Amino acid sequence: MTRTKSVAVLLSVVLAVGAGALVYWQTRERLAFKPEVGDDYAFNLTYQLDLTPDKRGTRLPMREMHMDALSRSTVTGRSGGGFEVETGVDFLAFDSDGREVVNTRKLDHGSDRKRAMARLLRGGIRQTVDPQGVAHGAEFVDAETLASLEEDLPDGALAQLSQSMVQMNLFNGGLPTAPLRTGLTWQSPAVTGSNHSAALPAMTYTVSAVDADTVSVDVTQPSEDGTPDKVGYILFERGTGWPLQATLDYTVHTNMMDHALVARARINLRRADQPSPVPDLRYEHMVRMALEGFPVDLSNPDTRRYFLPPFGIKPADEVLDAFNSELMWMPPNDAGKEEGLDIPIRWLTENFIDPLKVTSVTLRDASGATLSGPSAPNPRFDLQARISADWPPSRRATAPLLKEPLNDGQLKALDTLEMTVETSVPDTVYEGTLKKGAASVKLGDAITVSVDSWSPDRIVLRVSRPGGFRVKDWTFLGVIPRDAEGNELPSYHYTASNTALERLMATPALADREVDNELLRDVVDALRLQSPAQRRGDKRITIEPDAPVDSLQLKVMPVKTVSQTWVAHNAGFTLSGGPVVGERTVSEGLIRSWDFQTLNMDDAAIEGVGHHQLRLRMPGSTSRCEAGVADAQAYKGYSLKLYPARYGSGLQLQTTNGLQFFYDLSLGITLRCVTEIEMTTVDVDHSDLVKRIDANTVQLSDNARQQLDRVADMAMVSSMDPVGRRADGAALKQLEASGTNQYRFWGEVQTLTLPRISKRESRTFNVTFEPLP
Repeated sequence: MTRTKSVAVLLSVVLAVGAGALVYWQTRERLAFKPEVGDDYAFNLTYQLDLTPDKRGTRLPMREMHMDALSRSTVTGRSGGGFEVETGVDFLAFDSDGREVVNTRKLDHGSDRKRAMARLLRGGIRQTVDPQGVAHGAEFVDAETLASLEEDLPDGALAQLSQSMVQMNLFNGGLPTAPLRTGLTWQSPAVTGSNHSAALPAMTYTVSAVDADTVSVDVTQPSEDGTPDKVGYILFERGTGWPLQATLDYTVHTNMMDHALVARARINLRRADQPSPVPDLRYEHMVRMALEGFPVDLSNPDTRRYFLPPFGIKPADEVLDAFNSELMWMPPNDAGKEEGLDIPIRWLTENFIDPLKVTSVTLRDASGATLSGPSAPNPRFDLQARISADWPPSRRATAPLLKEPLNDGQLKALDTLEMTVETSVPDTVYEGTLKKGAASVKLGDAITVSVDSWSPDRIVLRVSRPGGFRVKDWTFLGVIPRDAEGNELPSYHYTASNTALERLMATPALADREVDNELLRDVVDALRLQSPAQRRGDKRITIEPDAPVDSLQLKVMPVKTVSQTWVAHNAGFTLSGGPVVGERTVSEGLIRSWDFQTLNMDDAAIEGVGHHQLRLRMPGSTSRCEAGVADAQAYKGYSLKLYPARYGSGLQLQTTNGLQFFYDLSLGITLRCVTEIEMTTVDVDHSDLVKRIDANTVQLSDNARQQLDRVADMAMVSSMDPVGRRADGAALKQLEASGTNQYRFWGEVQTLTLPRISKRESRTFNVTFEPLP
């Protein structure tokens, strides 16, 4: 497949997916596409295609394709019995075997032909979609640009592209006319692929859930033995027929690029107003907690704080104030890369705050006035990806906050970005007691904890509420077991599962397998193929105590969704050497700790003299000591020196020409060591070691700087920086300073913590080597 043809295939997919997103409306009687004229929605799409040849040894021109895209579909009017829909591509990035083939952001700055391709994509196609979800009569919206490109592309490439757009690539075959009900099933026929378009297997669609707002549809394909394999789901908005989410993961045998091969396609479609996907790491954590559990010892204060609500967290409003003081927006760097939001994640994770999505952005200058110009949030911006430090980098994680880049005037005037953010925060803590023999207890108005089983060595509880709990839900049931006298039984094993996860784990592909990383990955993959409704269930808590339990004291802290106002400072002024805006603190866990061992000079010793050699055993690291031969003696006309021992540790005496055996010689060995180094914290306004330059900048004295460099050498690191702290002790992020011996911090610095040499000691060894017998 040529580079141009591979581009055509992927353009087919993205526009066909955009068009394919326009199907399936549910009315009282049947599914039908019935949007409102003027409807305009953005859709995020990721598409991964892995190709494997049917025959061993076959070399394929391409083995892997990956695409990220943002398409926008607009209902522009009615046409006959259907609707006229225009679907354009706002963003497209396509990689083939790890090489970038297309990136519309780069097309905008490329040749005339590349800019024309970008215009053609954004203009998109115009189709008529009938009530059965079938598209007819596709045509490019920008006919003039199409005409200019037809001369440059291979014959038939655009015709094939246009033809592939009318195929409902994801939802082929139209909709059923039977009345809508849970369990309603229909099939779509297989689609034969070609050199320029991917094949689709025959698929079966089943309505798995219908509620007031959505319709969930399971998608299956026949396995090799004829049984249905679930390959994904589609979630539709019941009131309009627009798709909200879709995940598909299927394989198909096909012919492509003139080769017989197996194609595995993984497709994720999400309307931009839907929550971001959950990071794999969070799912894996919840699955491991369900399968293995963990020991609990409430006699440990740290464990007690970690496992019992309210977990020692701060109030959400207090957290928001501290969070906003550290939230920064990074302008494009010198290479033009859009850095975007720099989020102080620890304030969120440490306080159980889970941002869901940005709903609006307002740009303000230093006076608080609103800046003119584009400020709409980017539909591709994935807040969950940005706050999940453990999520591997992806285009979702790196998409900029703003849909359009700021112009020079806006960049110069911008002071803050004010965002409205939909956020999940901790709610009220509810408590209750469940006695042995009782059936259930209510915690608050919504949560019920009931007993599934109660035996001396194992208690199983079910935690339920209307609508259930998501598998990834952090809502944690704190448990304090008590004996008949009311005394705490602090040690037990705790397992937290979910009935939705248990149903999945009972399937043949996952049942009875050893818990390892491969199983965790397989479970997470299977979870992603479940609809949102199927990923909800009751929590099931298992307590395995060390002694019989008479009652359980229960605590739960559910979450609620609120709208928060985030205010990000424009960090460009600070990073370019201007005034420091806001402040950035550093978690203590990220500050490198230095444990400088105290050296005991009595641990130094001379060895090997009886064998006419000399090795000096050091009291610690050789980097903290200096040793030499007193009075610079010579032996047989050559100078004597101490060199690192060739074998083992310590220093070896030898002459400059390599002699290591000595006879009839007396000499002295001197050893000088830095035996004590301590970390010292000084007030920058009351110390001879440091001088304040301004609120954020300090300057070390020459002596303090020399000691800092010396300690860095002894620690065998290239450099060592002091830690600046606020008046309340919080460590500040360091910025680049311009002056000699100066340190600049992102906040008002009050104290400086740095190493100081507090003690030096020396020792002399007198040695005599006997003459030859």
